[in-house]
Amino acid sequence: MRSRAFVFAAVLASLLGGAVAPARATDPALLAAFERHLEPLEVAILASVLTDPAMDAEFTADMRQAQRDAASLAAATAKWRLRIVQNAQAQRNAANPNLEGTYRTYPEMLSPQIRAYLARRMRFLRERGAAGDRRLQEAYETLRDYLASVQESLDDDGRLSWYTKRVVSGIMDKYRSELVEHLGTEVARRALRDGPAATTELARLRTAADAAAAAERDAEARRR
Repeated sequence: MRSRAFVFAAVLASLLGGAVAPARATDPALLAAFERHLEPLEVAILASVLTDPAMDAEFTADMRQAQRDAASLAAATAKWRLRIVQNAQAQRNAANPNLEGTYRTYPEMLSPQIRAYLARRMRFLRERGAAGDRRLQEAYETLRDYLASVQESLDDDGRLSWYTKRVVSGIMDKYRSELVEHLGTEVARRALRDGPAATTELARLRTAADAAAAAERDAEARRR
């Protein structure tokens, strides 16, 4: 029988691979720079948002605009915090996967949005745990072992046991509760309040910047 560590390594690789692929169009440096402005739950929810290719492309364009000046950065931050809240609102009542289904790996049970959230959340727990946070290290190890037990059950016959059905349900309960937790924060309330105006302002700033750049190109062409 494969070791628990081997089982988990395999399922984690599958989970991470399935989660990050849709967002690869985003420049990792742009994403990392923006994540520094966010709370940990926001970072995980953003990963879920960016599984939508249209959102991914919009995010990349907005982050490039945000590099131009402080006003654009502030507007982009408020806009994408609103997108994060909107995703949490849409996902907070997400249904459990089909617990009676047949699967090769645990990630196959999950939507791209939930896979992305879980993968990014696990990365956060692992990084903070390695940095010395014992509470988060324990949370990471607990989730790691839960996922390994689920994969071991699927390795037997492709189906969940009575115990791993409870494990999957518990993981989904935690996912939904974390989304609700974020929605109850002051950060989320500010995003709902300020995000719509920020979205309009960011579009205005981009239009103005594009017009100025076009005028500069025209002036340069006339000087030649």
